[in-house]
Amino acid sequence: MFSHLTPKFFSARKETFERYYSPFRYKLWNGEIQRKGCYLTVEAYNVGTLKSLRIVGSLRKWYYGEDSLEDLTRKDFICAIKLLSEKLQIPYDEFLKFDFYKVEIGRNIRLKVPVASFLSLVAGFSSNSYTLRQEKGWRHFRTYRFKATLYDKIKEIKKKSKKGLIKGLDENHLPIEELNVLRVEFTIMRGKAELNKKLGFCSIRDFMENYRELYVFFWRNCQEFQLIENFPISEIPMSNSWGQLKDAILEYTIRDMGYDRIIELCSYLEGRVRRYAHSDIRKIFNISMGKSVWGNRHILLRAIRVELLIHFIKSGWAKESSKYIPVINYNI
Repeated sequence: MFSHLTPKFFSARKETFERYYSPFRYKLWNGEIQRKGCYLTVEAYNVGTLKSLRIVGSLRKWYYGEDSLEDLTRKDFICAIKLLSEKLQIPYDEFLKFDFYKVEIGRNIRLKVPVASFLSLVAGFSSNSYTLRQEKGWRHFRTYRFKATLYDKIKEIKKKSKKGLIKGLDENHLPIEELNVLRVEFTIMRGKAELNKKLGFCSIRDFMENYRELYVFFWRNCQEFQLIENFPISEIPMSNSWGQLKDAILEYTIRDMGYDRIIELCSYLEGRVRRYAHSDIRKIFNISMGKSVWGNRHILLRAIRVELLIHFIKSGWAKESSKYIPVINYNI
């Protein structure tokens, strides 16, 4: 099936393959995008009884480019697989029999608030069995076979984009400063057995036939994130004004400690200072009580659901969207 994938085969196609540390390992470019991060790694061994083919990397980045916010639809997944089989000169029907050993199911979620503010409120995932690994701008929750990750997608692209532009979903290029995009990913690791356990399938053909189930899997796991709720993300000030930041801190304190307790603490102040303090506290308390705010978790799930519905419509599944991506229960 892939006995032709020898060093001679790769060296004869230098416009597509680039040797990568070993005569058995090569970078595979898609032919249109040849930049750092936009390649797949192909490891092909055809030595004696050792015959194996391993392809590693992001199919999404390889197909769209690393500066794209596009998520891989079923149609483009099929096109990417066809292109990959053509580059490797493996018959398409035979290529569909190959299995995935590790899968990352992710989506880019557009938010109305800075991603960094949201990430600071993500406290957990599913259960205590998931270990939290924190990096600046990242949240990882993982076990030996499964990982949930959230990070600032714009910050990741910005490090690699020299032009300061990102390819948007409408095929236009948008300034980085105008976007707040949260990347949510779930990674299933450790081989076919784990993929069959989590998804019920593992071959390329099965992924094509059950692509809709990936959205269901993604949606179900997104509901396992645990967020701090005592300070609504929608009320974090988005300016460099100390006055707004001070009011936000005071509102957070009132919500956390209670109005009466704050007034009691102010009783230790004297004269005009105490009157000013009481005036500020009453103002913030009245504003706070007049707001109707959904919890942070609901804001996240609502944003995720919008993105998933867009993909369902693109894939021609609009009529089935409510069945597979049900409306959020805002009472939970």
